[in-house]
Amino acid sequence: MVNLLVTGSHALDVRDALVARGFDDPLRAVVEPSDEDFAWATAVVCRSLPDGMGYPWVHSLAAGYDQLEQARHRIGVLTRTLGSLPQQMAQSVAWAVLDHRLNGAHYRRAQADARWDRIPHHWPPGTCVLLGTGEIAQVVARALQTLGFRTVGVNRSGRSAPGFDEVTALASVPLEDAQVLVNLLPLTQQTRLSVDEAVLGRLRGALYVNVGRGDTTCQDSLRRALDAGQVQAAHLDVMSPEPLPAEHWLWRHPKVTITPHCAAITLPGDVADDVVQTLAELRRGERPRLAVPSST
Repeated sequence: MVNLLVTGSHALDVRDALVARGFDDPLRAVVEPSDEDFAWATAVVCRSLPDGMGYPWVHSLAAGYDQLEQARHRIGVLTRTLGSLPQQMAQSVAWAVLDHRLNGAHYRRAQADARWDRIPHHWPPGTCVLLGTGEIAQVVARALQTLGFRTVGVNRSGRSAPGFDEVTALASVPLEDAQVLVNLLPLTQQTRLSVDEAVLGRLRGALYVNVGRGDTTCQDSLRRALDAGQVQAAHLDVMSPEPLPAEHWLWRHPKVTITPHCAAITLPGDVADDVVQTLAELRRGERPRLAVPSST
């Protein structure tokens, strides 16, 4: 039996979803939990932990878990929510790619100016490089394959993963041939600002899509790559800081499309499904499918 504490703005909705799924362990749902709530719990569903608190099991409310990284030494097993997030992310990336391919930015500007201005949109799909080869990236890769792209996944080891035509390490990936570069990286010490001049400078007019974490991209390097034409356009769902200040250059750059961190929205039912599944796996003595690797 676990004493499960669910925190955050959607805590009550997640609680209701858990109850609807037959969850019958002791359960508390508190938007802003107290020290007493954390002391009562033996497992927590959250985005972050207070200093000094540790648990055998912590479940991240989101697919991202960077806010829990500093507490990893206090967590036995860290799991994360996926649910429908891979499918949502695949739809968002496909939209970004199609919007670019079909000249969406041009037609929005033309409409604002009341101009009837047709331009060709012939853009035969070529290679799409995806930074990341995890479960979300695999679903995104399959969606891009249906659009005709050859998909190349990138991870640190070059170890193969399902859903890609090829997987390679970053040093070996043919970025010069990429039509699209999709960033699906989590934020870790290794990935912070890793998409920099050395990466973006190898592109030759590609579309850059970031749906991973904002701090994985060096935005100064992105600006230079946009101005130099190495990046033809950028679609950013994540950036740094968030919310993006009104005076930030990204809002006004003519080659940048911004969405407000909405490429994939965590749903209470997704959290509940993944918590129930993970608890069952833990009770069977299995490593949970949604466990975050101890070293990323």
